[in-house]
Amino acid sequence: MAEPSADPGDLRLDHPQAIHIVYVGGKAMSALAEILVHMGHQVSGSDPNDVPILAHLRELGVEVHVGADAAHLGEVDLVACSTAVPVDHPERLAAEARGIAVVGRPRLQGAIARTRPTIAVSGTHGKSSTTAMLVHVLEATGHDPSYIVGGDMVGGRGGARWVAGGWFVVEADESDGTFLQLGAARAVVTNIEADHLDRYGSLEAIEAAFHRYLDLADEARVVCADDSIAARVGAAHGALTYGTGADADLRVVDVVVEKTSTRFSLQVAGEQVATVTLPEPGLHNALNATAAIAAAHGVGVPYADAAAALSSYRGLGRRFQLRGEVGGVTVVDDFAHNPGKVRAMVSTAAAGGWGRVVVAFQPHRVSRTAAQWHEFVDSFDGADVLVVTQLDPAGEPPQPGVDGRLISDAVAAAHPDLDVAWVPERHQLVAHLASILRPGDLCLTLGAGDITTLADALLPALEARR
Repeated sequence: MAEPSADPGDLRLDHPQAIHIVYVGGKAMSALAEILVHMGHQVSGSDPNDVPILAHLRELGVEVHVGADAAHLGEVDLVACSTAVPVDHPERLAAEARGIAVVGRPRLQGAIARTRPTIAVSGTHGKSSTTAMLVHVLEATGHDPSYIVGGDMVGGRGGARWVAGGWFVVEADESDGTFLQLGAARAVVTNIEADHLDRYGSLEAIEAAFHRYLDLADEARVVCADDSIAARVGAAHGALTYGTGADADLRVVDVVVEKTSTRFSLQVAGEQVATVTLPEPGLHNALNATAAIAAAHGVGVPYADAAAALSSYRGLGRRFQLRGEVGGVTVVDDFAHNPGKVRAMVSTAAAGGWGRVVVAFQPHRVSRTAAQWHEFVDSFDGADVLVVTQLDPAGEPPQPGVDGRLISDAVAAAHPDLDVAWVPERHQLVAHLASILRPGDLCLTLGAGDITTLADALLPALEARR
């Protein structure tokens, strides 16, 4: 859904309103609905499917409908639509016919952010984990933030919370331009890569958008120095940097990655300021944790206190999430779906000391696969076995010749020593994995689509063969 051209600052949520959300069952829109309720607004919504989150929203007092009908609109002041809502959706058309303002997620989330001092975390990958770590640090040190995280905090906490006063910590999504609507006082950038090319068209346009994002932050900026593009953008805005290089303002050193944890030290101007033991594996998570520590330090949290807080961090769902262990085979699921995210996750798994790393990968989006299939060629370095399944279209129309086999064929051609298989159907995938996995293996399921449910079938299949 295209955003209206109006000034994003013209939408105000500082007084109670009746707001209707179309596709309220989606991750992002349900989080906004929850926050709006706690802000004191009257919220209603609709979704094509009776997904589980709707029950939670009803408990909060949201009037939720399943299906699309203009009658669902009622007497409302504002209608908000997710980017997936078609232009001819009957509730959107009814709102437009009645002269009711219709906005997308970027403007709605921006209006929420403008009611509170905001710390925004963006980047092509790592922003969900970094946001969650920052929330955890602030909570553990008595700052009690409100937040929106693009995943569920482990422990049944969900991904949204709103309390009176304090900082609003928000995952700033670049995919639909939300990060440019937030007006955040403080901004973090984890990395910048070519992604969401259906929106931006080129890496240069993405870089320009991140320049604008940092320019909008009027208090402080924190940027990863290990990412060359992010470092270049950050330098133009005088950002505080973090990373493993000697030129980083907050430097990560002495990194030790184990199966389920990472230990490292932090230096400022050559002096050690903290030692971190993070209960999540991977250099990428050490960097994410350091971004969170830097952002927290900027609002008054001492380095050592932030580092100590991270020792009790419990993670996010679908971020190297242990799904089970059967007969010596460990199954872990992760949301990684673009080349950089996949590369980081496979590298993390390869450093964990497993017997073999067996990756089951589901490409995400037709447009991403068409534009970036060749960029996945080296993303699986460190895996012993790669099994690619059919892509999740994410609602996009098919394109001739664009499917998961583009990636499996490209990887197989570039890495003839890697065991690569193309197994498009789910039942075949379960049977194939169950037949090849052996004690000591890590089976890593990767993708943003329904591959997250693969463990539900794979673990019983592994049990049945014992």
